[in-house]
Amino acid sequence: MKLKALEKGRSVVLDACHMSQRARWHSLQGANAGHWKVCVLFDVPLKTVLARCRKTGRLPPEEVERMWRAFQADKPTPTDLKREGYDEVLVVRG
Repeated sequence: MKLKALEKGRSVVLDACHMSQRARWHSLQGANAGHWKVCVLFDVPLKTVLARCRKTGRLPPEEVERMWRAFQADKPTPTDLKREGYDEVLVVRG
């Protein structure tokens, strides 16, 4: 579906699952390589993330905290992300 949208000149959003460097690398390759790539990095405190988690109930809070801590331990800087191949990096703090 992503490839068809790109072929038609549409924008595509890859959400949430591209936090690791390996996953980000995958999102920048192949059919994506010739397109303008924007990374939006949400830098949100754990307290806020856990509150949203409890509200939606989609994941156990323990799992959300584990993922948040793992990301914080290896969080890329905007410079890192540009070096990886993103054309534009936006940081949203909350």
